[in-house]
Amino acid sequence: MWIDERGSEVLPRAECLRLLALSAAEGSIGRLAVPTEAAPVVVPVNFSFEHGDVILRMGGGFTWSSATDRLVAFEVDGVLGAGTGQGVAPAAWSVLVRGLARRIDQAADDRAEGDGEAMGRHAPHPLVPVPGDKFLAVRTDVVSGRRFPLRVPGSWPVRAEPHGQMEGRVRSDRR
Repeated sequence: MWIDERGSEVLPRAECLRLLALSAAEGSIGRLAVPTEAAPVVVPVNFSFEHGDVILRMGGGFTWSSATDRLVAFEVDGVLGAGTGQGVAPAAWSVLVRGLARRIDQAADDRAEGDGEAMGRHAPHPLVPVPGDKFLAVRTDVVSGRRFPLRVPGSWPVRAEPHGQMEGRVRSDRR
């Protein structure tokens, strides 16, 4: 196990892919970062994880045109052990994928699977009322991840308020 300079466990690729798969199965929301001429744009997305690729479903608008056949980043994170009441110290994790986003031709994918419903079974199910009909597969060319223990609420140091009113005190979230 490798611990970085800030106390985070650096996750091996296999663990990152496992967390991606679990998050997809749980219906988690990830973030897709796409390049644009002005600046990168980050949007929340539902996703699935199939055959080592992150699968996204969207409409044919700005995000679709900005991401297709481009290098993109995809991030998802979560918290483990919080609220379980089993004495497990809560930990957070984050996985970052960087890779080429390629268009998936649904008809070709359905033929390859041989059942006519391949994409329907494996497609992400967006929360928006009318999901798009375009699919992207983000290759997992570069994958990195971290896991770290969470601090107990109420123990975070805070900045001093004007005129030093809070100097040297710690934040308390308890009311």
